Amino acid sequence: MLRKTFNNSYLAQIIFLTILLCSLITSCNKDNNIKVDKILNIDFGGQVNKIETLGYYSLSDAVTFLQLANIPNKTETTNGFYLYRITYKTKNYNNNDLWVSGLIAIPDCKEIKGLVSYQHGTIADRNYAPSKPSPDEGIGIASVFAGNGYILLAPDYIGLGISTEVPTYLHNSSTVNAAIDFIEIGAVVLNNFTSGKNSNLYLAGYSQGGSATAGIHRELEINYPTGLILKGSACVAGAFNLKDISLHYAIDNKSTFYLGYVANSYAKIYNQSLSTIIKNEYVDIIPTLFDGSKTADYILNALPTEPDELYTQSMLDDINNGNINWFTTALGQNETYMWKPNTKIRLFYGSKDKDVSPQDAISAYNYMINIGGNVEIINTGDFDHVGSLLNSLPEIQKWFNNTK
Repeated sequence: MLRKTFNNSYLAQIIFLTILLCSLITSCNKDNNIKVDKILNIDFGGQVNKIETLGYYSLSDAVTFLQLANIPNKTETTNGFYLYRITYKTKNYNNNDLWVSGLIAIPDCKEIKGLVSYQHGTIADRNYAPSKPSPDEGIGIASVFAGNGYILLAPDYIGLGISTEVPTYLHNSSTVNAAIDFIEIGAVVLNNFTSGKNSNLYLAGYSQGGSATAGIHRELEINYPTGLILKGSACVAGAFNLKDISLHYAIDNKSTFYLGYVANSYAKIYNQSLSTIIKNEYVDIIPTLFDGSKTADYILNALPTEPDELYTQSMLDDINNGNINWFTTALGQNETYMWKPNTKIRLFYGSKDKDVSPQDAISAYNYMINIGGNVEIINTGDFDHVGSLLNSLPEIQKWFNNTK
């Protein structure tokens, strides 16, 4: 769930900045501005407030990013791509309209394969959202999919990117709404760039985004037909069962970052006192840490290392003993696995993941397969949280390419 960069070295950051500068210069000098002009002139019917051009990344740029990310060389890269930040309208958990942002990448190729909506992992700092753009789940993911002929969408979610709301962390309905509203915008873009000849939609997500991807898949199949044809969903290291698995695993692994983040999010959304979850000495601190303006490192340094120093004993007892209170009830309401998928969904996990339990994917698979769902489970190997993503991306790309 916690956002970790693909490569945290100082050298990698310098190379990233160099590529970014060169790419922006390239975009200014590029003769072919057809794609730039085309997306800026699309009529979105009032759902889009702003489109910002973020630059052009060449084929060689995409290859370099994937090499920096240590993604296995099985990934196919065929073209460059254009990046944009789109500010669009969605609804918050209280049904109020608000503007949020997302990244869209348009491939620089003759034939577009379809639309990929990628849901990012846990981010606490809104300035590290995909549309800023971030080097990993922004440009890196664009290199995987837009660099292989797909229009890529990467919603920032509520409270991240340009949104100054409290982030609605692990709240299924608001995250799903923000993603589907962005998919609708992506459908208009896809229709314009393919003259209505392609309506293929693919979903992919990692960690928090893996859970969100399953929720989007469910909503699209059951309640929200978009006119697009959902071809498949790939969920990597997803936290599907928050109540019975995910939070227990966070407690066992002393993941106070996740515990603080979800507590702050749910207290706000469900209009409950944070003191019912958090000890008094941290009640006033937690909202300032998870307001979207702090880095992960800053937050980790401000939090205790032990869950029993952060959560009240009564809340820990309720979680561990399966007792019902408003928080455990809310966790149960935000599951994303209890349905029968008709279009194939693949659940990827790493056996050495200490951030999200492998049992999250295994139990979700067992539930879905037992009711006849179209689901597969894939153990990527002895990889940790980030490793599970890096080693699943080539397989996801290959699967999407073979599912047309």
